Amino acid sequence: MKILNKEDSVNKLYIQKNDLIIIKEKYNTIPEQLDMVINNDEINENSFVEITDKGLIGYINLFKWIIDYKQYQNINVSEYNNLYEKYIHALSRINQEIYFKTNSSDLQEALIRKKIISKQINDIYLILQNVYTKKRLNLPVVVDFDKEGYKVTDNNETYIIKQTLDSNTIIVEKENKGIINLNDYTISMFNAIINKGRESLNTYDEYQLTMNEDNTRAIINFKQSSKEKELIKAKSI
Repeated sequence: MKILNKEDSVNKLYIQKNDLIIIKEKYNTIPEQLDMVINNDEINENSFVEITDKGLIGYINLFKWIIDYKQYQNINVSEYNNLYEKYIHALSRINQEIYFKTNSSDLQEALIRKKIISKQINDIYLILQNVYTKKRLNLPVVVDFDKEGYKVTDNNETYIIKQTLDSNTIIVEKENKGIINLNDYTISMFNAIINKGRESLNTYDEYQLTMNEDNTRAIINFKQSSKEKELIKAKSI
């Protein structure tokens, strides 16, 4: 899975390590900087790795089979099930190919194609799960360049509320970039932020508030477990 974003006028791409592993398996080669990521045992295979090098971003974007998170971030169960049927049909065809393969290189190529398709449908399911349940993808907590933020003013202080890559999470900062003292969060101020979140997220059951190390940023994660029952209708491999 990959995520394209712009942060402070810098184009960035976040890519899961396991996609890089598949690229190397398929082509037997990969740029040295990405190979270092693959060989770093401290990086979990499901973790997103930040890429800022224009050449590497262009290289990764050549692989159209890598699932683009933003393309599916608002997917519903019905849309997912339609995609699921297409992917399962493709897997069935590949399994038949594998059964009749006798050449080792042809067999290896078919097995990698099977791995790619399996990862595609699994990634889309994880995105769907991120929308409908408390189970979160380990997405980078950064502002989504493609989503419009808004302002809330209280007691002569203006706060900027920004959407993150995770549609269930918002970031709150003072307009002057100052320290946020939680004691200054009046009930009216906090409710204004939560209610604005309710408007954009439709429903949620609870939320969690955390602060960054220098207390200049509040992160509010809305948990929408009331939608979990809808996920039962989703098909899974």
